[in-house]
Amino acid sequence: MATLSKTSIFNHISEFCDRENLFFPDQTLIVGLSGGPDSVFLLYYLLAVQKKYNLTLIAAHLDHGWRKESAADTEFCKRLCASLGITLVTAHLQEIALTKKNSGSAEETARNARRAFFEQCAREYQADAIALAHHQDDAAETFFIRLIRGSGLMGLTGIKAKAGRYIRPLLSARKKEILDYLQEHTISYCHDVTNANTDILRNNIRHNVLPVYDTLDTRAHDNLLRSIEQLQAADTFIEKLAQARYHELFSHGMLDIDGLLNEDTVLMHRILLQWLIDAQVHFVPTEKFFAEIIRFLKQPGSKTHTITQNWAIHKIKRKAQIIGQSSSSSVRI
Repeated sequence: MATLSKTSIFNHISEFCDRENLFFPDQTLIVGLSGGPDSVFLLYYLLAVQKKYNLTLIAAHLDHGWRKESAADTEFCKRLCASLGITLVTAHLQEIALTKKNSGSAEETARNARRAFFEQCAREYQADAIALAHHQDDAAETFFIRLIRGSGLMGLTGIKAKAGRYIRPLLSARKKEILDYLQEHTISYCHDVTNANTDILRNNIRHNVLPVYDTLDTRAHDNLLRSIEQLQAADTFIEKLAQARYHELFSHGMLDIDGLLNEDTVLMHRILLQWLIDAQVHFVPTEKFFAEIIRFLKQPGSKTHTITQNWAIHKIKRKAQIIGQSSSSSVRI
C-alpha cells in the first residue's frame, strides 16, 4: 500500500479545504468511489487527513452496468477498501429508484442515479457530507459545456467547492497532479474506455478544446479559473439580494406578483427560482421557461397555468401560488 505521508499536493489541497471550510471534527463523509484515478486519489487524500479531523469515511460505488468492465471495477473497489480498512457500499443502477425526471440522455440518467445512491447512503449512515472527486480540469470542462449550451450566470459559475451537502475537496488540483501522485506511489486505479469517446461533449472538450486553449497563452488556465471565481462572487452577491427580496415578496404561501414584476429581470428570475425550489417541483430553469411564467403573471385576472401534469401556477388577483406540488425538488441547472 502506498504511503500516506504528507506531500506538497496534499498540503495544497488541505489549504484549499481549510479556506472553503469543507471539513470539521467528527465528520462522517460518504465518498463517491468509481475506481477511476480521481476518486481513488480522493480516497487516499481523505485517509491522509482522517486523523486530523477524526473523519468517518464510507465509500460508495455504483455499478452502472453499461460496460463489460463495470463488474471488475466493483471488485477493484471492494479490494481497495478492504486493504484500506474502509467500509464500502455498492449498488447496481437497476436497484436505484429514480424519482427525478431527466432528458433521457444516458449521462443524465447516470448522474441522477449516482446522486440518488449517494443521498441514500448519506441517510443510512447519517453522514454530514458527500465528497466528490471533481478537480480543476473538471471545472474548466464544465464551464465550456455550459458556455456552449447557452447557460446564464448561475450556470457559468460552474462547479462549487460546497453545494448543499456535497463537497469537492480536489477543486484546487489539476488532473496531471493527481495522475503524477498515483504513478509516484504506484497506486492502481480503473480505466474507463468511454472517456476516449469524443462523441460525448465533455470528452470532446477534454481532448480537443482544452489542450488547444492551454497553448494559446501560458496564463490561459489560471485566468479561466480566476474568471470563474469572479463569476461565483457576482452570483453569490445576486443570490443574497434575491433571497432578501424573496422573503419580502412571499408570505402565507403566496407570491406578490406586482412586487416581483417591478424587479430587474436578473433578480426576478432568481426570486422565481427560489419560489419554485421551495415548492419542490420539477423544472429546468431556461430563459424560455422563465419567460413563459412571467408572461402568465403579467396577464390580468385569476387564472391557472399548467406547467406539467404534476404542478401549475394559480393566480388569485395579484398573488400567485403553486399547486399540485411534487414530493421532492428537482431542479437541473
